[in-house]
Parts: sequence; structure tokens; C-alpha cells
Amino acid sequence: MSLARAGGPRIPLALAALLFALVGIGALIVQTLWLRELRSALGGASAAISATLVALIIGQAGGARLGERVALRAASPLRAFGLLALAAALGALATPHLLRGATALLDTRYDALLAQPVLLALARGAAALLATLPAALAIGALAPALFAACLGGARALASTGVALYALNALGGAFGAALVTFSLVERLGLRGSLAVGAALLFAPGAIAVVVARSAAAAPPPAVLLAEDSEGPLPQPPLWLLQLAALSGFGTFSAQSLFALALGRVSNQSAYAFGAVLVVTLACVGLGALFLYSLSRRARPQLALGVALALTGSALFVFPAYFVGVTGGLAVFSVDAPWPAYLRSFAALAFATAGSVLLPAACVFPSLLAASSEFGSRDGRSLGAASARLLAWNAGGALLGALLAPLVLLPAFGLWGAFACVGVVYLLGALRPLAGAAAPRFAAYAAILGALLFAVARPHAQPALRIPEGERLLQLEESAAGLVAVFEGADGLKLQLDNHYFLGGARDRVRQERQGHLPLLLHPSPKRVLFLGSATGSSASAARAHGVDAITLVEIVPGVARTAREFFREENHGVYDDPRTRVVIDDARSFLRASPEKFDVIVGDLFVPWQSGSGGLFSVEHFANARARLEYDGVFCQWLPLYQLTEPEFRSIASSFAVAFHGYWLYRGDFFGEHPIAALCGQLAFPDPNIFARGSERVRAAGVSDRWLVHPLGGFALYVGSEASTVEDWERAELDAHPRLEFLAAKSHQGGRLVNPFVGLPWASFASKARGTFVDRPDLTAAQHGGAELQYASALYVAGRTLAASAAFAEAERLLPPELVRDAPPDPTASELWHTRTD
Repeated sequence: MSLARAGGPRIPLALAALLFALVGIGALIVQTLWLRELRSALGGASAAISATLVALIIGQAGGARLGERVALRAASPLRAFGLLALAAALGALATPHLLRGATALLDTRYDALLAQPVLLALARGAAALLATLPAALAIGALAPALFAACLGGARALASTGVALYALNALGGAFGAALVTFSLVERLGLRGSLAVGAALLFAPGAIAVVVARSAAAAPPPAVLLAEDSEGPLPQPPLWLLQLAALSGFGTFSAQSLFALALGRVSNQSAYAFGAVLVVTLACVGLGALFLYSLSRRARPQLALGVALALTGSALFVFPAYFVGVTGGLAVFSVDAPWPAYLRSFAALAFATAGSVLLPAACVFPSLLAASSEFGSRDGRSLGAASARLLAWNAGGALLGALLAPLVLLPAFGLWGAFACVGVVYLLGALRPLAGAAAPRFAAYAAILGALLFAVARPHAQPALRIPEGERLLQLEESAAGLVAVFEGADGLKLQLDNHYFLGGARDRVRQERQGHLPLLLHPSPKRVLFLGSATGSSASAARAHGVDAITLVEIVPGVARTAREFFREENHGVYDDPRTRVVIDDARSFLRASPEKFDVIVGDLFVPWQSGSGGLFSVEHFANARARLEYDGVFCQWLPLYQLTEPEFRSIASSFAVAFHGYWLYRGDFFGEHPIAALCGQLAFPDPNIFARGSERVRAAGVSDRWLVHPLGGFALYVGSEASTVEDWERAELDAHPRLEFLAAKSHQGGRLVNPFVGLPWASFASKARGTFVDRPDLTAAQHGGAELQYASALYVAGRTLAASAAFAEAERLLPPELVRDAPPDPTASELWHTRTD
């Protein structure tokens, strides 16, 4: 029995090329936005990200199987393609609404699932699948349907099909660049999604119109015994297995490249977008290269060579990458934006491209090789491509599970590269060896051993060890690289090669980050810390007689390491029976958990990191407000040395919108590395509360004079601001995350352009201060703190005489036990150099 050759005339290749390119652009815009939406709704924890990726891949695999049925059975494959593209556009627009419904349903079971991390990850994957499946199925079926509509002849996949695949990939690279570097920043998430949906709708409408205007299609294929030509040809099993291998290898390698490049980049949305663009561009370029060889090279030979080269390159990559980056030094540039983006993209192409280019030839080679096994017309070619795509997606699904959850923890990042390289080398045996597989297996084993011995991927450093420090602990996982160093200043905790999370040297300021918001509450009992780091900030709660301490930490290794290595710094808070540690995304916890708290403290989040911008959004701050008891306090700490003034004002505006204003405190008097706190309360703060709290912590043995002195907190107080109507226009919203892109542009890798520190911060703080009616002592303390800030800023600016004058004014305004008769302050020790006596 065979399939009759029905389905109407083939469309011109120029039109097919246009449709493939438009679909590639639109699909990548939509899928990139899905990842952002899913991360925002379901959380940025590594388990949540893996679950959402698995859901997307399942949708793509199901779409490929749907595409096979369409290619074989549709009366007009072109019309079917058009209807699928229209369905994909409508499904893309519906995805945010479906996601909201799925998230609301998931949130009702959040507390029950929180104790079962595996079940929580599965539930989040199910929510992602429910939201994206309609559009993902349609998108996954587009390529087979269009292949069936435009290809013909046994060699069509080997030439035209590969060229169209390349156009689709290059269109995807353009779409990824468009959404990452322009659309979201200019139009927001909803506007960008509309653009992506329009780019899917356009080829669908074109295809439907062209199909309708073409000659009437013959009736659907009918299976008749008398015109039987034998069973419908399909790719052999070994080709399908190599398609799965390609999916596993490409997805695993892309994930590992993102982790490797993240160890030297600023990890902004721009940096990750550049990795995605480079990956897709390499896929397209590799396919074009294969297309140029389509008339001169045997597909099976090209396939075997591509697999062997990819495996070899994966072995060599770790040593090559470490060498190119100068031993994993943080990548930075001195030129203004967008020089960082261009330079980092060039680094990604020069390093990851060495592996991705040969890897990109594997799947097109499979398309070409499938033409050698008897495919006769467009329908069977479309069905063959659908089978390969489905097996490819199945391999990608395996890569999404094994690479982050098995290979990375077991072998480390560089060892994981070597494992994937072994898979590619083994895959090269069948197309290169044929019947002589044992002999070629021996050759492959010898080649692999030589590459392993020369490149030594397992011996490459996982991170850059600072001079004069000793590495005590290292943990690699999909959630991040967590390290503990010991140096002259004691222990320090570090994340992802270059993000300092705290240590013994910064202990006083870290504890103050916990004490200050607790002192603003009359009697805190239930306290929540968003971000735990070393646990020093959370340890402050033990001095306030609280009943329950909840720590929410997104990186499991951070919590484990802090418990083991920083017990002295955090006073054993992790082992305190009142403490509960939640491993999850802070946004998800605040949104979904029904618990109420007296005090909520937000840690110092890196503003330019991909995903961190949501922690400074109106929606997140509003969720924090909803989790407070009536007299509760929410405090968000800000690293001013990682922010510019426009970024600070954007965050403050968002906070003011959610809390109808804010109270601003300084966390120290540093000139170069100051921090500040935005505090919101549901009840108006009583100045006497801080005085009573000072007595509480003094009795508990706290020695920080700015906390135990009744006037110390008012020296830390900067001022307040009420929200206005204009705040809504300037506020940072989830639907339009400007801060994420604004912060990334100002951070050039290892260097921040115009940080909000020194004199600009001191000037802002001075202008924000007010007066306390009928309390001249509080007003004097507030002004004295501002003078101390000025003194420090002037000193680091090299204006020592002016700094001395400002310090003298602070001595006049503040009680002697705070400044004149006090030893140097560890949170502003340089100030005491300004004394003239």
C-alpha cells in the first residue's frame, strides 16, 4: 500500500524561503518571550527553569509529530501550513492568559508542594506546558507542512530543504536579537509579543491566500491496493537515533556554553541574548555551509565528519576557553555602550562558535542523508523531516534533564563538556564506519584518549582564585557555582566566579541589614529574609526575640555552604529551631505563599543580572506589601555601588507606587561602596519605636553603636518621599522591565559607569532630609549622619580639607559616644582619617 501523490502544486521556492524566514523570526520572538514570562510567573530557581524548558521541548516534539500527520494527510499542505501559522499566532497571544490561569491554580497548592521539591517542579512544568502547548504544537508542525508544500524529488531535502532550514535558523537569530536588544526595552513584553504574533500571522495569511488562489487541489490521498508502490519510505532507525543525539548534544552544549560564558560575563539579559543569537547564527551558517557542499559531498560522510569534529572540539573547548579569557577573568571593556555587547558577542562566537559550527552541520546532514532512503515527493519528505525533528526534540528533552541535573553536578562544567564530546564521537561511528564499526570504534577510542590527554578538560580551573586566597569549598550546579575562599580578611562566599555574597570582613554591615528593619517594628515575631547569603543579616533576628525566621534562597548551594562554613558569622541561625529555609525564587514565594510577616527584608540583589529586575518591580513590591501584617515593615536593600542614579530613582519610584511612599535609610557611611534601604510600612512609623528597639538589642549584646544608641538610627535615616501620580509613569513594571536593560547598559562587565556613590549620593541624601517637629535631637542626628556621609564622599574624592570640615560638623551635631569619643567605625573607617585633632 502507498500514499497517492496528492496535495496540489508546489509553491515557488522564493515564497517558501520568505515564509521560512518569517516563521523563524516570529517563533523565536515568541519563544524567547515565553521564557521570560514563565520565569517571572513560575520562578527563576534552577528546578523551575528546567521544568519550563522541558515543557517547551515537549510541545515542540508533539508539534513535529503533528507535522508528520499534516504532511501526509492534508489536502493542501500549504493551506495547512497557513492555518497552523495562524493558530500559532493566536496561541502565542493567548499564552499569557493561559499562564495566569495555570499559575493561579498552582498557587493554591504552593504551600503543600513546597515541601516536595520534585512535585513542585513537576507542577510548574505542567503549568508551563498547559500555557504554551497550543502554540508550541502549531509552531512545531510548521516546518514539515511547509516542506511538504514546496519540496519534490528524492534529493530535495539534501539541497533545498537544507537551505530553507538555514534560512529558518538565521531568521531565528534575527528574531532573538530583535527581542533581546530592542523590542522588550522599547515596547515591553505585551508589545513585543504582539510583534512576534504578527510575524507568525503574516506567513499564515500569505499561505492561505496563495493556497486558495491556486488550482483546486486533488482530493485527499487514498490508499488503493491497485496503485500500491510498496510501503512509504521512512528514515532508518540509525538516522533517527543520530537525530536524537544531535538534539541532546546541541541542547546540552548550548546550556553548558551559557554557564561557561556566564562565569566571565555580567550575566545580563543582553549577555544571555548574545549567546542565543550566536548559537542560532552558527546553526544557520553551518546549514548554509552544508548546502554549499550538497552537490559535492556524500551526506553520510558529511554527517560523520561533523559529529567527529564536534566531539573533538568539545574536548578542546575548556582549555581553549580558559586560555582565551585569561584564566576566567571577568570580561569588561572601557568603551561606552554598546561596545560591551559587541565585544562579548565576538567572544561568544570565537569560543562557542568553534563547537557550534560543526555541530550545526549535524542535523542538516541528517535531513540530506534521509533523502538517500527512497523519499519520493514533498509529502514523504515532509513526513521524513517531521520524524527527524521529533527525535531531535526527544534528544533535546534528554539534554535538558541530564546536562544540568546529572552531568554538571557529577563531573563539573568542563567534565560535562567532555561527556557530551564522547557522545558525539560515538555517534560518528555509524556514518563513518558502516560495516567496519569495530575498527572505527578503536580509532575513535584512541582519538578520544589523545584529545583527553592533550586538552585535559578535567584539569581546567572552574573559577579564578584571587591572589593571596585559598579555595576551601567549590560546588557546581545549574543554580550556580558556589565557592568559599579564605584570605587575610577571613572567609568569604562567592557565586558564579565573581559575585561576592559576603564574609567575615563585611559582617557588621551585613548584620545591620537585618537589625535596622527589625528596629522599626515594635515587636517583630515572624520575619522573612529574601536572599540568605552567609546568613549574617538573618542572624540579627535572634536578638529581637522573634518566634519564626524564614530564609528564602534561590541557590541551594549557598544555603548549604553558609550553614557549614559561616556558622560563626551567622551565629548558627541555620541550625536555630525557629529557622525555616525555603529553596525557591523570592518572587514566587511572596506571590504564592499565604503567610503573613511582621518584617520582610530583601537582600542586595544584583540589578543587571537577568531576572533580577523583577525583584525591583511594582508587582513584586506589591506582593511584599500584601504579605505584611498591619504594622509590618518591608525593607529592600540597594547596592548603590551597582546602580546609577536613574536606576536608583526607577527602583524608588516602583517602591513608592506599591507602598504609597517610602522611608530611606543608609546602611553605612562608605564613600565608594555605600548601600541604602527603601522601607515601607502600613502604619506611620513612631520615632519612639526605634528607641525601645535599641534597648532590646543592647540587652541582647549587640555592639553596633548606630543601633544601640537611641539616636543612632536617626543618623542612618535619610528622608522620606510620598508617591505621586507621575510615579506610575516612571515605575518599573513587569510588563515593561526597563531597569533590567538600563542597568545592563551601565555595567560594562567588571566596571560600572557613573555609580550612584560618593558626592552624588551624599548630595541626594542631603537634599532628601527633613526635620522632626518638636524633636531637635532627632533632626540634629539626621543632619549629623548626612555630614558624615559628605565627609566620606569628600575624602574618597581627594578633598581632604572639605572632608575634615564636614566631619567636624558631624561631631558637633552627633552625641560624643557616636563620633568624637568613639573608635573608628568599621562601616566607614576612612572617615576617621579626616580628623584634624
